[in-house]
Amino acid sequence: RTTFTENKAGTSGGGVGFSLNRPSKVDPSIVEDCLFDQNNATLTGGGMDVNSRFTTVHVSTTRFHHNYAGQRGGAVSGSADAVITVTDSIMANNAAGDAGGSAYATATSLTFDNVSVTDSVAGRAGGGVAITGDTSAGAFTSTSFRRCNASAVGGAVAAW
Repeated sequence: RTTFTENKAGTSGGGVGFSLNRPSKVDPSIVEDCLFDQNNATLTGGGMDVNSRFTTVHVSTTRFHHNYAGQRGGAVSGSADAVITVTDSIMANNAAGDAGGSAYATATSLTFDNVSVTDSVAGRAGGGVAITGDTSAGAFTSTSFRRCNASAVGGAVAAW
C-alpha cells in the first residue's frame, strides 16, 4: 500500500497534484490501494487535485481520511475537463472550507462506484460531494452517503 500522510500544499493537491496538460488519448493515471490521511491544501484537493486538461484518473481500493482543503474538495478536487472515476473506496472525515467536503468537480466528469462517503463537512455546499459547471457530470452507483453536512445546501450532494 502506498501512503500519503500529513502532507501540505500551498495551493492544490496536498497529497498528490495532477497538473499535466496532455490529450485524452494518453493512458489514464492509476491510483490504486492507497491511503490519503491528514493531507492539507490551502485551496483545492486536500488529498488529491486533478487540474489537468483532458486527464483521466482512475482511483480504486483507496481510503481518504481526515483530509482538508481550505476552499474545495477535502479529499479530491477535479477541474479543467478532467475525468475522475473512484471505485471500491472509502472517504471519511474529510472537510472543505467552502464546497465538496470529500469531493469537488467543476468542468469535470466524476463517477463513484461502490464508494462510502461518511462524516464529511463543507462550509457551504455539498457536505459529501459538490458538482458545479455546465460541462460537469456526476454519476453514483452503489455509493452510500452518511452523516455528511453542509451549512447551506446539499448535506450529501450539491449540484449547480
